[in-house]
Amino acid sequence: FFIFFIITFILMKTRLLLSGLSSIGSLETGYLTYAKLASIPVVAGPFCSDAGNLAESSCSSVLSSAYSVIPVVNLPLTSVAFVGYSLVAILSALTFLKGKEATKNESQSPFDTILLALTSSMGTFSVYLLLVLSTVLHKSCSYCYLSSLLSISMAAVAWQGGIVSNKTKAFVVSTSSMICTTLASAALFYATSTLANTPPVSASTAPAAQILQSVKEAQQSPKAPPEVTQHSSPRAFVVSERLKNSNAHMYGAYWCSHCFNQKQTLGKEVFTQGLVDYVECDKQGLNSEFLTCRAKDIPGYPTWEVAGKLYPGEKTLEELEKLLNGIERSSSMK
Repeated sequence: FFIFFIITFILMKTRLLLSGLSSIGSLETGYLTYAKLASIPVVAGPFCSDAGNLAESSCSSVLSSAYSVIPVVNLPLTSVAFVGYSLVAILSALTFLKGKEATKNESQSPFDTILLALTSSMGTFSVYLLLVLSTVLHKSCSYCYLSSLLSISMAAVAWQGGIVSNKTKAFVVSTSSMICTTLASAALFYATSTLANTPPVSASTAPAAQILQSVKEAQQSPKAPPEVTQHSSPRAFVVSERLKNSNAHMYGAYWCSHCFNQKQTLGKEVFTQGLVDYVECDKQGLNSEFLTCRAKDIPGYPTWEVAGKLYPGEKTLEELEKLLNGIERSSSMK
């Protein structure tokens, strides 16, 4: 009886720890999903800086990159993570709240198998995201580090805590989950890095070789940002005139959703009439000025340069007006 009590205590403690870790993850990814859908810059974290200043936009750049969504459906990965964390929190909390009713038979319930499979998958996917962060994006992101730490910790706790008492079954469940997640991650990486940046090929009667050649040429050709569809409002014209007078530049990337939203806010006419100078920073972008962006240490996209100073993040017209008002006041006091 004493040994059974100790085993039950360890299992309950494991589920409590899983519930706590996953709750933190739910809060973080819920916030990031809201920021993504609302197109607002995230609050800067301690590891969000590339250049020691303007820290906030390094994380914003990562979370607005092409690798932050599932291609085609454009579903933010943070929303998928939010669902995963929430499921772990609910399943582990439900079992823990049963308290003394948690028997050995319950420890081998389907819920525990699901918990082990889910945490193993989330931990494996976090490793994939860390690899993309370090080898592809070359950015630092405290939110990404925290989420990865939580996911990997949950996987370790689920395995070491023995929520599935049969070691053979636990090994099969966790290993299968890791393999499936690895394959899914590879497919996601391929789709994001290749298909998402390739313009669709129109159906035709051309031979397959010609179609493949056109895809290859499309991949090698400069990538143009999406066309701005909104018309410029009178207020946007006034703001853009003031930006031009302040020698303003907007730095962005063709794949950046926040950059597109920023252009939509100002409208297409201010860009076609040359009132706002857009600078493409991605190497593969159309009319790329990558070296200029690197020389200026542009920390993320979009970033505004106004009167020689950098201001990262997407801005509303009101925010741009306040920014310009402050700059103009400072100039008049000199």
